[in-house]
Amino acid sequence: MLAFRRTFYVEKANETEGEITKYEDLFQAVSESLQTTLVELLPDDWNETVVDGWPNIHRKGDDGRPQLEMSLWEPKSGQAPRLLEMTLEVSDWRIELAIGQSGDNVVIYEKAHWAGPGREIPLSDYPELVRFLRPFEAKNIEGYKAKVIPLRKEKVQDFIDFLKSPDRQMPVVFYTSPHRTSECNQPKAKQVQEQLWGLAYVVEAQDRETVDLFNQFLSSHSTYNGAIRIYMPRFQPSDSSRHHPFWPCNKGERAFQEILSDVARESILSGLSDEIASLRKRREEYQRNEAIRLRQETLRSRQTQVDSHEWEEMVTELDKQCQQLREEKEQLEAETATLRDKNRQLEWRLRQQWKTRDDLQQETTEAPQLLLSKKAWDQFRSMSPDEQRYWERHIFPKLMDQELRDNQSELISGSKGGPTWVYPRHRTHDGRRVVYYKKGRDVYACGLFPTNEHDEYNRLRIEGPDRETYVGFSPWTVNEENGGS
Repeated sequence: MLAFRRTFYVEKANETEGEITKYEDLFQAVSESLQTTLVELLPDDWNETVVDGWPNIHRKGDDGRPQLEMSLWEPKSGQAPRLLEMTLEVSDWRIELAIGQSGDNVVIYEKAHWAGPGREIPLSDYPELVRFLRPFEAKNIEGYKAKVIPLRKEKVQDFIDFLKSPDRQMPVVFYTSPHRTSECNQPKAKQVQEQLWGLAYVVEAQDRETVDLFNQFLSSHSTYNGAIRIYMPRFQPSDSSRHHPFWPCNKGERAFQEILSDVARESILSGLSDEIASLRKRREEYQRNEAIRLRQETLRSRQTQVDSHEWEEMVTELDKQCQQLREEKEQLEAETATLRDKNRQLEWRLRQQWKTRDDLQQETTEAPQLLLSKKAWDQFRSMSPDEQRYWERHIFPKLMDQELRDNQSELISGSKGGPTWVYPRHRTHDGRRVVYYKKGRDVYACGLFPTNEHDEYNRLRIEGPDRETYVGFSPWTVNEENGGS
């Protein structure tokens, strides 16, 4: 069972003389720190199958304890990327780790799986493998160092803006100061921050005055008197409070375990680090090119030993092999694109699965509206009855589902008067598309493009739609008989 995943960065640009050691080779320093930590982490009954591939760790000495053989992998050519990957099994955990060099910096991607009994994942028992990064002051995926962030009243408005930012990728665990410390047994902020390093921000209000000011600005999701609340990514004040969990100050160990679980689930949606994905692709291309180069060198070395006829046959065979490798490369690129789309679908399903703990306690919120411009209505009314029913049953309802719509839409570059999107982002088998923009939770459909209007859509996509040219918007409502209005 996938438990969580996270990404860290070690930046060479942030190294300074004095407290932080200067490294001639930052990538090598990070990888050696990992190997040392592995030796400390492996159990006494360790066997040599527990670590898959790099690095080389073996038994030495009379006590049989695992000892380390440094084994930094170095490419034979400067064209090859520096990328180390390993899988470690400890107790009921399987940890996948990748370390790659991106420019002058080092990126670390960790993916943890739980193979133990039951559905409850004991995150507090997770092996602290990433402690090998502590000497380097590693940063999270958004570029911040690991620490409990103090909140004072003069920064409250900035903090609320940060909570609402669409660019925030990680949850925020917000601590408030209790009225009476003796009545509060919540886990300490520092303890939670260390457990959630690279998975969430931990912010702690410094006094009651700060908490009161915060709650004045954000009364719909207030937090008070030693309570803790998690503000998930994509937070908006209009959200249902059940999407951003809350624990009163007397929940103790239960709050600690539930906070870890909620944050870990959210991290599953983050996906693979872009830098690691790019390094893997570069490595595959390098290996394919190396295979071609070695074959060519072999042929050149044998050139003087074969007659003209044999040489021509080998050249022909080499051409076939090169063409086969090119076709394999194209096929892999197509499969990668397909898997990327499937991954987006899986992320959306996971988001739906964990969206709520208790559907019986759902709170009602005002439903979003779909509004069609005058031009879109004219296009809709010009369709055949069967075509209209298709749009009403399949296209419009999906536009009104925020997470499905956002997952399958693409921002159109060159838009005028504000951003516009196209749904779906890839051309469907029948070519139907909608160009739209959003205000709050409402969707404004500018133009509808059925199967026979693909050229018109391409023209609009190239020129960039102008939102101000679309007027006369009126709402589309659901018709019980045929699924539309």
